[in-house]
Amino acid sequence: MFDGMVIAFPIERIDGLGICDRSELMSVQRKSTFKWWVVGILGLWLCVVPGCGTPDICEDGYDEPLSNGTINPSGSICENDCECSNQVYWGRCLDSGEDGSSSGSKKCISFQRGTCQTPGQELSCLMPVEFGEACRDGVRKCQPDGLQSAVWGACKPRPSVEEKGVELCLDGFDNDCDGQIDSSDDGCQGICTPGEQRPCFSGKGKVNVGICAGGFQTCDKKGAWGTECEGEIIEEKELCNGKDDDCDGKIDNNLTPPSCGQGKQGSCAQAVKQCDGTKGWKACDITDYRVIFIEYEEKETLCDGLDNDCDGQIDNNLKAPLCTGKTGPCFGSVQRCGGSQGWLSCEATDFRKNFKKYQEKETLCDGFDNDCDGQVDNGLNAPPCGKGKGICFGSKKQCGGDKGWLDCTSRDYLLHNIAYEATETKCDKLDNDCNGLVDEKCLCQAGSTRACGSNEGECKQGFQTCTASATWGPCIGPVGPTTEECNNLDDDCNGKIDDNLTRSCYTGPSGTDGVGICTGGTQVCAAGQWGTCQNETKPATKETCNKKDDDCDGKVDNSITDCQAGTACVSGKCTTCRQPSSCRLSKCTCGYKCNKKCTGKFGTVCIKYEYKCKAP
Repeated sequence: MFDGMVIAFPIERIDGLGICDRSELMSVQRKSTFKWWVVGILGLWLCVVPGCGTPDICEDGYDEPLSNGTINPSGSICENDCECSNQVYWGRCLDSGEDGSSSGSKKCISFQRGTCQTPGQELSCLMPVEFGEACRDGVRKCQPDGLQSAVWGACKPRPSVEEKGVELCLDGFDNDCDGQIDSSDDGCQGICTPGEQRPCFSGKGKVNVGICAGGFQTCDKKGAWGTECEGEIIEEKELCNGKDDDCDGKIDNNLTPPSCGQGKQGSCAQAVKQCDGTKGWKACDITDYRVIFIEYEEKETLCDGLDNDCDGQIDNNLKAPLCTGKTGPCFGSVQRCGGSQGWLSCEATDFRKNFKKYQEKETLCDGFDNDCDGQVDNGLNAPPCGKGKGICFGSKKQCGGDKGWLDCTSRDYLLHNIAYEATETKCDKLDNDCNGLVDEKCLCQAGSTRACGSNEGECKQGFQTCTASATWGPCIGPVGPTTEECNNLDDDCNGKIDDNLTRSCYTGPSGTDGVGICTGGTQVCAAGQWGTCQNETKPATKETCNKKDDDCDGKVDNSITDCQAGTACVSGKCTTCRQPSSCRLSKCTCGYKCNKKCTGKFGTVCIKYEYKCKAP
């Protein structure tokens, strides 16, 4: 209890004009815009300010009253300008040091508002000296936003000079009276102190990463930073050189490797070189090619249907394995590469590349082991001997090696049948000499018969009878060959019917064959009948002026009817008629006749169809 004493406390909440709890007032922290005061009288805390309420957080602002308070806040501790204004007073929160220096705390310097008549009206004013403004010329407004009665708002400085340029932006004054001094002023952005330096880097990469290094800019005499960043090193295109050229923190990355080149084709064409750091691009080796083509070989050895050495040719220059299962002249034959099928088993084609006379089954008698089984000229199907009749039937020739098949000798026939005789002497009912006749020189039995002659075509065999002298008599009753005729029969018994029979023919009028243009033709026998006359020329129906005897009457260009009137056929052409003055060589033209009866002193002239004499 403090009797007769006045104790002031700043409070946060005022509950109206009445009694406030002391403990509440003492414990509250200052958050409001204004400092409200209470007076302790007779042990009670009397609130002498209008209303304790929940405060707003005071945002720094010039002449923004926090509440409806009316007490003069001048001299109270503050943080923001808005704590120094209310409905009756306006002010600023300024440093409390006596010499203007910062003392670590601020206090309100406030002034009472005057009344005004017309809300919104503006009036010139003079800024208080206590505010220390560079320009005191100001302006105030009647009842601005936030004031509840017609009183004047705070006197705010009226800018007189736009703050920009080196001189104004570096003079330490708020020249445009906007509360911002020099570099803090929007108009002074970008202004620097001449000679001042600052770090810079204009590259897109990371500064001081890889080859990149920052530089510096110097402020010129006009207070502007220079356009060049001196001493900087910016990023470059990444190269294969063991350096981080693009300054992304990675060395030799994102490179486009060059092609291996070296004449490689096919699957190797896409192979690329590897970066070897400071040594640059490394020449491609087998490892690089196998990155893109696992089957790559420096020298092709695989038969797999691939261009393993990337020379543009598949399975070339391979060392082929030898064929198996064959000997003799086939030795040295090699297998063929079947691409993806690998080495193929040898066939006749493969053996013939090494031995042209190779045969899968030997048929040639030539002194070679053609089927490469180790035996020469074996298993052959020999041709028959020249004599194939009688007991010689089935005899075969002998192979003479490189001489081919040998003609059969008596030895060969004897090997075939021991009864063979070069000249038949035996009468054993065998054809011992293989001429088709059995015992032909042997005596026959009297009265025995045998056929003779031929049964070919129209011929008929006869028979012979063995005479008492054991010789064959004449051939009785045979029908022999005759001249071939067109009758569908084999008259000459040569095994062919009407073979190659032709004859001359002419169907024109009698006496015209061979006259003028008329000539005979030819008929061919077929199936016993003479065919039509072919290729003959018969008389024309009328004579034509063409120097030919068209009607085959023995006269050329006679009885011409195809020449027009006034023309006559002369030398095979229709010619215009002219009456010559006299006969020449007893010939006249164009329908005139030669007058041969005019004699003596009268000359011969041509007249039309009559004889007339004319004196010379």
